[in-house]
Amino acid sequence: MPFAPPDGSAFRYHREKVVFSCPPGHRWLRWAKLGRRSQKNVLLSSMQSFFAYLAGKAIFRRRARANRRGILDAMNREHGYTLMETLVTLTLMMILSVGGLYGWQRWQQQQRLWQTAVQVRDFLLFLRDDANAYNRDRVLRVGQDEVGWCLSAEGEGPDCASGTSFTLRPRWPGITLAGVTPGLGFYGLRSTAWAGNLRLQSAAGSWSIVISHWGRIRLCRSDSAGGCQ
Repeated sequence: MPFAPPDGSAFRYHREKVVFSCPPGHRWLRWAKLGRRSQKNVLLSSMQSFFAYLAGKAIFRRRARANRRGILDAMNREHGYTLMETLVTLTLMMILSVGGLYGWQRWQQQQRLWQTAVQVRDFLLFLRDDANAYNRDRVLRVGQDEVGWCLSAEGEGPDCASGTSFTLRPRWPGITLAGVTPGLGFYGLRSTAWAGNLRLQSAAGSWSIVISHWGRIRLCRSDSAGGCQ
């Protein structure tokens, strides 16, 4: 469709086309009726507007691309880790894990030693009560077999495999019987005992079970100044 701008009307650019508007009631004038100078001015203005639109569109695309690249770079800087940071994090995790594992093993060894000491003390209390109740002697003997050590108070020789209530095996492995007083036992006829002690030892420390002449049994920590129970 040929251009037909009205006389004295303004024109506007819309969607890469030059459109002329005129007030209502006016008739479109033909392009041929315009003078050569007016036609030249209209074409020049249209070309300026078109190139200005293209330049603005290119600038907008360039800025949008730059903003998108800046956002991606910021995300990579915020959420990414360098190789050195990853190695330092892994090293710290390994150090903390080794320290925690060592502490847990140490605590486990202490608990097992304590439980074995309490087991031996309760066994001696049982022997004392049995000797006093039936007026008989209960002399403690130490046995040894392929499994480990045991305490027995029946017969002439200790039998670790008997499995009776007068035979004791340690509840946990790794606990050694470091020392025992010879002839240690309870005598029910006079309700007395042969004074002495037993010492249990492991990597976590040692405990002693002390027996007095009157049959009093105490549990003492060997590596401390006091703390008998």
